[in-house]
Amino acid sequence: MLYKDQMVLSGAVYISGVPIQKNSGKSYRLGLELYSKYNATANCSWQSNIPLIINKN
Repeated sequence: MLYKDQMVLSGAVYISGVPIQKNSGKSYRLGLELYSKYNATANCSWQSNIPLIINKN
């Protein structure tokens, strides 16, 4: 997904405790999720999930 003028958290907080946001300009998010399942027996199975994510702010 491509974003333009996205507001992101800066990591700083105001004296009142509210998080400070800033404009990140152009950014993107790219992701792929791999899922697998293996049924060893009727009562036993293994599942795995691997997310691969690239973010640019």
